[in-house]
Amino acid sequence: MHEKIAIVTGASGGIGQVFVRELAKEALDEIWVVGRSKDRLLALRDEFGDRIIPVNKDLTKSADLLAVSDLLKKQDLSVRWLVNNAGIAKMAPSKDFLLPAFRLYPISIYMLPRKPLSAATPGRLMRN
Repeated sequence: MHEKIAIVTGASGGIGQVFVRELAKEALDEIWVVGRSKDRLLALRDEFGDRIIPVNKDLTKSADLLAVSDLLKKQDLSVRWLVNNAGIAKMAPSKDFLLPAFRLYPISIYMLPRKPLSAATPGRLMRN
């Protein structure tokens, strides 16, 4: 089992990449970088080496969210850091947002830590 694992969602751009760069300075065995841009995730691996594990998924999609959960369930991990930076952005007045987008966003932010991390660290998280 890896002793120190970090997961950074939204790692393919912006503040997510900054978190990856900062975590790369820490004594971590692996940093799982989750994001939509495969090329940017692979660039992070090129920059920081094989301890970067690219996971090319869009966490606003239920199927991708569940795929990440399943991937973590199959691993014997001890997740020490979670940077839950995945999200959606739209520059428009709130009246122009679709109601389903408002419903999806809080669910995906809530589900990511619970599903994968409850699988990765049994007994360490509170459960309903």
